[in-house]
Amino acid sequence: MVPGSPPLLCGKVSRDIKQELDKLTSPPDARAKKLRWFSDCFSPPGGSSNLWDLVSVISGQDDSQLPPGYSKGIVHMKHLLRLKTSDARELTIVQMSKFGGGIGAPSREERLRDAAEIHLRLGHIQRYCELMVELGQWDKALSVAPGVSMKYWNKLTHR
Repeated sequence: MVPGSPPLLCGKVSRDIKQELDKLTSPPDARAKKLRWFSDCFSPPGGSSNLWDLVSVISGQDDSQLPPGYSKGIVHMKHLLRLKTSDARELTIVQMSKFGGGIGAPSREERLRDAAEIHLRLGHIQRYCELMVELGQWDKALSVAPGVSMKYWNKLTHR
């Protein structure tokens, strides 16, 4: 869209974009705003893509300004460990509450197993072992325990 020429797109969204473009007086981030508006036209309905959240992370935006739904989409590598650890911790805390999850909710064992699997993937081997012991799966806990230390494995075998 060149200033003074007729718009190439049609519809309400294109009119809104044109009005916003006319308001811009060339701030430093004007190009980024333009790209964002046009990319919204080609995004899937509902805007489920968090592409622009990733762009803002790469460009150095403060993490506290990310939207709440950021963790549900594709996340930047620097946030992956923190978010997955949080997910595992949440599964563990939920299983400790005295109230059940309701009909159709995962059982205590399923939640603990899921949390243990996340901890193992993150390299939190001792936490994985403790959760497997809590589930009564001593063989799995003992087979992985040397990854923590031989001292820990020995303490676990004595337990």
